[in-house]
Amino acid sequence: MAIFLSQKTPTGLFIAERGVYSFMVKTFLIGTVDNRIGSLLNMLISARRYIGPWEFVIVAQHYTDEQKQFVLGRCAKLFGESASHIHFDFMPDYMGCFGSKMYGMKWHDSDIWLSMDDDMLILPETDFDGMTEVYMDSRYLGMLAGIHCSSVDKVPIARQKIKARLKNEPILGTTGGLMFGRELRDLFIKERDGRDILFDDLEWSLLSYTHGYENAIYFGSLIVHMIGSAGGFRNFFKNSPHELPDPELINIQYRQNNLDNANAVVFMGSKSLKPKAHALHNHNKRMRAR
Repeated sequence: MAIFLSQKTPTGLFIAERGVYSFMVKTFLIGTVDNRIGSLLNMLISARRYIGPWEFVIVAQHYTDEQKQFVLGRCAKLFGESASHIHFDFMPDYMGCFGSKMYGMKWHDSDIWLSMDDDMLILPETDFDGMTEVYMDSRYLGMLAGIHCSSVDKVPIARQKIKARLKNEPILGTTGGLMFGRELRDLFIKERDGRDILFDDLEWSLLSYTHGYENAIYFGSLIVHMIGSAGGFRNFFKNSPHELPDPELINIQYRQNNLDNANAVVFMGSKSLKPKAHALHNHNKRMRAR
């Protein structure tokens, strides 16, 4: 019987320098909640079809005992012995995207992390191994995002965008999976552990950028990401205020006609960055190059 509730994943060979990746632990990092079990299982099934030996760290929030037993039983039936690569942490309360993924990073170990959402589907066109090689080959990369389309119906059109190229982009979304390594994980834990922040992907890419790393989009890997699908963290985001990015670094944009929601803000992109963010990036990039 596979053990799902491990506190630590197996530790891979420590990667001292970029470009050395003969053996690594590569881990999907997923925060999910009780009303998205079906979506989570669909994502896991698609990953089983098309992904190699990746670990899964799933921080599952607000599950009943019956839901815990159901999801563990389904994973055991679907994956057999390979289910030992799926590690669940069941949390009694909602923690949000940021809190749950920070928890997963803190209590599990990996050389490469890939932040994912439970409303994603892996495709034959998904190439996270190739994305990892690109990431490891550039010591200046902090975070790397894949590309996505919003439904399986749009996959044929999205295929035309697939090409093994990079585009620098300071602020990234989880979109097609958001990749980072041990160095960035340590930075996130050091700088943001214990905080209650609204956007995980925005906060992490902002931290990466202002610490002198280059963030980028990789166009060689495509997934389906049904952003905005039903359920998830919507009520959690609306019911209490959560910390927003530093307003000295980025222009915070509020949605119109949502005065009852303290978190009613638009996801902010690279064009929202302020001069201070760019100045910090340039200074710290020079310092890192020494």
